Amino acid sequence: MKIAFISDLHVDISPDNFKIIDYLIERLLSLKPDVFIIAGDIAANTHTFEKTLKKFSSISCNKLLVAGNHDIWIDSFSSLQKGITSGVKYREFLPQICERNNFIYLGLETHLIDGIGFAGTIGWYDYTFRNKKYDTIFSIKTYRSKQFRETITWNDLNFAYWMDDSKNIRKSDEEVAQEMEVSLKKQIESLKGQGINKTVVVTHHVPFRKMILYQNRLPWDFFSAFMGSKGLGDIILEESTITHVLCGHSHIKNSLQIGTVKAMKSPLGYSREWRTKNLSELIEEKLTCFDL
Repeated sequence: MKIAFISDLHVDISPDNFKIIDYLIERLLSLKPDVFIIAGDIAANTHTFEKTLKKFSSISCNKLLVAGNHDIWIDSFSSLQKGITSGVKYREFLPQICERNNFIYLGLETHLIDGIGFAGTIGWYDYTFRNKKYDTIFSIKTYRSKQFRETITWNDLNFAYWMDDSKNIRKSDEEVAQEMEVSLKKQIESLKGQGINKTVVVTHHVPFRKMILYQNRLPWDFFSAFMGSKGLGDIILEESTITHVLCGHSHIKNSLQIGTVKAMKSPLGYSREWRTKNLSELIEEKLTCFDL
């Protein structure tokens, strides 16, 4: 099975981020993978999210995705007042958009392709990946504020609204991270119960500390606290049938072996981060393809 994957398309960040989708499609048509996976962060706006998925209609292989934190951002505060929370987008709106556009939505249930299991979750963060060097400077309360010295804000503060069942109280990041970990564990157990002996896990947030680049400088390392959760990785490493973990969120491509798991990140990222203006060349670099 040939799998191609990428994350962090961020088509709503710049015209070039949307334009490069055509080059990505051209590359996929050339590679002819059996499975194409997007590991989150397509667009915050629901309309733009669907407009982007429609562009992949010419790709006839199995297409899978997990949502990213940008994807579950509320479209507007008026929509939030109507009850369209991040949870509603994650569990209702995005799955419906995927179904309309022939994408398999990972995050709620598993999927089988030629005997290989696929499980996924957006994941979340609980500050376990913070750089502990700064624990004497920043408290957990500071990380919860999502503001670095009142000068830089982590935008989930403004746009990610995971609410409790009453839709009156905002859940803590730790609560959301734990919910996503529990969801992934149930999916993995479901696949194991079906006798599946090879599973690929797709997350948006990072499941392993080793995948995060720490520069030991601020404000860079302040935001490492929002990269993922240790619990996510612990669940993955408990199951020997998991061969690969594909994730996004951090805009630095890497691949490493962690125990029996091949962990990979392959983000497109923001156009201002790109090393070249040659979009065809850039896609060759950013899109990862491997055989399983």
